[in-house]
Amino acid sequence: MAFVATLALVVLSHQSPVQPDLKKLVAKLDVLQGYEFHSFAKFGDQAFRLVYPIATKRAAILQKLSGAQLKQRAKAIDLFGNAVYALTECATAKRTPEMMRLYESNGDYPRDWIFRWIAESGDAKHARMIFESSLTQPYKADFRELAYYAVLGMMRTKETSARAILAKILRNPNSVRTVRGEILAVLGATKDPGALAAIRESRRYGRMIPPLAKRWRFPGEYFRVRAQAADSQGKTVGIAEWDALGSPADWWFVQKVGGTWANPAFIGLNDSWPISTPSLRETKGGPEHHAKMKAILDSKQWTKGSLDGQRFDQDSDNDGYSDLIEKWFGLNPNSNDTDGDGIPDGIDKNPTAGNVPSTDAEKCVAAVFDIFSFRAQGGHPNYFVTLPKGMRAIELDSWYGLVLHIGSAFKPPTRTEALRGYSIEFTGATVSPSGTTCEVAVIEHGGYYESWFVYRCEKIGGEWYVVSCKETGSAIS
Repeated sequence: MAFVATLALVVLSHQSPVQPDLKKLVAKLDVLQGYEFHSFAKFGDQAFRLVYPIATKRAAILQKLSGAQLKQRAKAIDLFGNAVYALTECATAKRTPEMMRLYESNGDYPRDWIFRWIAESGDAKHARMIFESSLTQPYKADFRELAYYAVLGMMRTKETSARAILAKILRNPNSVRTVRGEILAVLGATKDPGALAAIRESRRYGRMIPPLAKRWRFPGEYFRVRAQAADSQGKTVGIAEWDALGSPADWWFVQKVGGTWANPAFIGLNDSWPISTPSLRETKGGPEHHAKMKAILDSKQWTKGSLDGQRFDQDSDNDGYSDLIEKWFGLNPNSNDTDGDGIPDGIDKNPTAGNVPSTDAEKCVAAVFDIFSFRAQGGHPNYFVTLPKGMRAIELDSWYGLVLHIGSAFKPPTRTEALRGYSIEFTGATVSPSGTTCEVAVIEHGGYYESWFVYRCEKIGGEWYVVSCKETGSAIS
């Protein structure tokens, strides 16, 4: 690889004198610390002309390595990444064609950095075809961040046809939800009638959710039997982990029927334990908790379909949720409509909130929540929402899972981490004196991190739309 860097220096020397500091920087390309790559920026296009041949050579080497050559590929990816990182620091918009060729020449991770650079700093119009194709590709687990940049790139073209494509994607219910969420966050800024119409059409608020039996496929991907035994009648029963309520560590009582597991009933227990950051190890008390759970498993008391006199399948108010599920979610097991909105708890998307958004501040909070709901991906988490101080509990929409409001009306189980999901904390919703704009401050709690955002909403034609979003900070939680 040193030969490649030397060759690039020789080629460049015939074009213009290479500054000594730049020569030293390139010579150390593969031992630089992250912050040191910023030094390439001050050399501008001269640095680009020097590093680009190195990057293309490394991309070609990487292409020739097979998937079986794991160690060689890992090293080649690192080397390619070093060159790409340097390029993103010194490239200017006129270098978009070269960066696109580099992007298309390789399918490994460093190409994501190139994609971001093209979206943020490149010639967006020239690269539009890359953004369009990425927005219509099949869903990938790591696509959330790239979706943001693809939408950003389309918006930077400032072309009416590009906005029309984004509106079309937003309207299509079969489009990737992550993509629709990113579009929803920025399309309102155009104030284009077609774009605003697409946003309104995406707001298909639903107050109800399918019954639990139809909500998630049984047994599903995360179903795992932990123990099985014979009950008093000699029938096979078991305890299984299943994620129908959100956490794959929830324990369910199941019965063997015709050779397959059936009739799942939540037993009100979960084998997970809080994880500390940044160590990612269980906090104090984890081993004791797991030992207690194992003792329950080994006791075989659960084979009766109950523990401590509580039957797993008991539904005192006949609302579709067993008493144990209602206690788990902080609902009233003796009332089939905890929030009094006329919708039984078992099919209520917001079982702890019965008020439809009506004030300007409430409507703006609902508009911002729509973005989070679209963006959420993977599994089927619940949403735990804290509203601004003084705001009543309002119904919010979600694509899957429940919306549970943290507050006096919602009393979750002792260990809330067992209720897997996204935590969204609205810390403020301030409407301007003119009543035409509103700033909504939000903290997104992602389990291991926290991010702070300020969304700006505008009232256009009597409707509220999100027109901008600014991330104001983030930290490990």
